[in-house]
Amino acid sequence: MDYTSDEQQSVYTVLVTGANSGLGFSTCCRLIDEFLHLRPQTQTLHLIITTRSSSKNKDTQTRLSAHLQKTLQKAEKSTPGISQVLATRIRISGERVDLYRIHVLICNAGIGGWKGLNWPSAIWSMLTDWKHSCTYPTYKLGFVGSVAPQGSEEKEQQLGEVFTANVFGHYLLVHALAPLMKGSNSQEPGRVIWISSIEAYSHAFNPEDLQALTSDAAYDIADLPLVLWYAMLLAQYIARWLGSPWHPVSSYLGAVSSVWLSLTPFSSLSNQETNEGKAKWASSTDVFGNERVVRTEVGGWGWGGKVGEKADGKMRLSANRWRGQEDVTKESREEFEVLGQRVWREMEELRVTWDKRLQG
Repeated sequence: MDYTSDEQQSVYTVLVTGANSGLGFSTCCRLIDEFLHLRPQTQTLHLIITTRSSSKNKDTQTRLSAHLQKTLQKAEKSTPGISQVLATRIRISGERVDLYRIHVLICNAGIGGWKGLNWPSAIWSMLTDWKHSCTYPTYKLGFVGSVAPQGSEEKEQQLGEVFTANVFGHYLLVHALAPLMKGSNSQEPGRVIWISSIEAYSHAFNPEDLQALTSDAAYDIADLPLVLWYAMLLAQYIARWLGSPWHPVSSYLGAVSSVWLSLTPFSSLSNQETNEGKAKWASSTDVFGNERVVRTEVGGWGWGGKVGEKADGKMRLSANRWRGQEDVTKESREEFEVLGQRVWREMEELRVTWDKRLQG
């Protein structure tokens, strides 16, 4: 898709990985809905979607186009004639395109790496501690040592399967797209939104095992049969009714934080993080399902990297912490930063190594 010079200045480009289902698809739908209401009328959204196959990509484009039509029909009912104007502000593509700029990259694609549940533990913990167990489950069983398929690669060159799908693949993608995300002196910088979960425990990370090849909890997400899926859905609703703020249940509600980060003016985000510290943002709901974007607590960093800081009181976040979480201290923050520097160096070494292999 080729844009004129004037069009390039008015096009807001968002790339979403893993866009064919769940949170990825709902993020795309919500981007369409909120872009039409929040962004200037002179601006066009170019939504680029990626999936694992061309057939899924085409199907996703079709469903997103259908969602756009529903949104336009609703707008038409309230303001006759407006749908034709709004329709010109949304462009959806999944094929190869020549890009002038990428404003937002949403890294959503990933896999679970789970093989099942420890049923006795699951049943007992849910019966005795429903809300906390549903929010911070300890009964999921993961595969240990799974590596990504790599043809004839030697064993020492193999990559962890979950690590590659959820972390390293996106890390390579971000680096490759970085030139398209750098803003000029008159432009705001691009944004990288990395989708994660509330279950990012600091104790589960071992810097000696960066790829989590010896861990049985490389990432917390699971695919369930239909009956179990409905049971889990009910469990999440009950946890929310019991006061947990971490169960939007609906993927559309779950997309509120990533879309907010995508469309909020950069100056507003920058000012907020300058005043309150850098945070890991999340989607939250109250018992009635009213959504809100909030900060989450990160082990060693806290809510915003500031000693003595407090959580968002409106959603009772402090009352719903993981019970093993400790308040951030000056020492824990320093350790967190040192660990972050080490991980960054190792990720860069891994990237350089694989860039050479992929190019050679």
